[in-house]
Amino acid sequence: MADRLFQDRRAAGRALAGLLCHYRDRTDVIVLGLPRGGVPVAHEVAQAIGAPLDVFLVRKLGVPGREELAMGAVAFGHVVVLNDDILRALGVSGRAVSEVAERERAELRRRDQLYRDGRPIPDLTGRTVILVDDGLATGASMRAAIHAARQLGPARVVVAVPTGPASVCEELAHRVDELRCVRTPSPFFAVGESYQNFEQVSDEEVRALVRAATPSRGPVRATSERSKVMAETGYSSFNTTVDKTNHVLREIEHDYGWPKERRNQSCAALRATLHALRDRLSVQEAAQLGAQLPMLVRGMYYEGWEPSRVPVKMSRQEFLNRIQEEFRFDIDGGMDQLAYRVMAALRQHITDGEWADVKSALPNDLEAVLP
Repeated sequence: MADRLFQDRRAAGRALAGLLCHYRDRTDVIVLGLPRGGVPVAHEVAQAIGAPLDVFLVRKLGVPGREELAMGAVAFGHVVVLNDDILRALGVSGRAVSEVAERERAELRRRDQLYRDGRPIPDLTGRTVILVDDGLATGASMRAAIHAARQLGPARVVVAVPTGPASVCEELAHRVDELRCVRTPSPFFAVGESYQNFEQVSDEEVRALVRAATPSRGPVRATSERSKVMAETGYSSFNTTVDKTNHVLREIEHDYGWPKERRNQSCAALRATLHALRDRLSVQEAAQLGAQLPMLVRGMYYEGWEPSRVPVKMSRQEFLNRIQEEFRFDIDGGMDQLAYRVMAALRQHITDGEWADVKSALPNDLEAVLP
């Protein structure tokens, strides 16, 4: 199980959100989860970036007798996408395709009523649409979703998934404005191979997540409205993350004897150390670590991140110099002591397994700054 990166879909969504932090708090963004498995992932992404959530209905067309193998997909707007290679290889007739497509369209209609309770599909005109699933296999369902979404006039279409084969990600990347994927295993066997828990998502869970997100409110545009939506859509954890962040900062202040009036100094110490550590890690490892940080700390962590430029190979001294570039205060003990104390304050929020992975990803000469 060690090679299974994500504990479950929620954890995968938190890791994926780290690759989408540049969309945080933008009023033109909407997150659309592909039911059923993509909705828990999308829920975590939407919460992390402060965007509304809805479902985007797509159904895989399974090969008759081998339903797990996708020969295509259907989506809203009478969109049909077919995998010609599979159809030819298995000799699937046009009539068989039509029968499967009609059956899946009926299921789309059932789910639309079940998940939306009669609400219309949200207006995507001029918006940035982030299509989220729990992973890609053949990519048929996501191709159908992309095609259907394009018909609704968005300004940008973004595809975001926790896992998928590199070849499918590359092919889909040419169809959208941006594609983000946390993990591209090689060889790729199945989406579920990236998860420790890949149990089927129920209709009830999808309904609950969609209802909690109150997508009918549309984009959140005002601070007061945002606060209200946060209280109604799963941000009941907001006070908790504030408390956790304050606890981390108080730990740093306690170690140095700083009064709370010097909170700007402890914030600077936290931010500088997080940025140096983040940029020393690979994209995959950085996303895994970011998923475990309290939400507000996570915001600092991803601030200014450029995934295309990591990891940055830093020696111990270069690592400490990097911290000092951002932390412009004179303190006793130097940057190595500062890094150690900040890491110790963060350590209590990170699992033993993840902390071991972080340490193993760093060179031996940096171990001295890790608790």
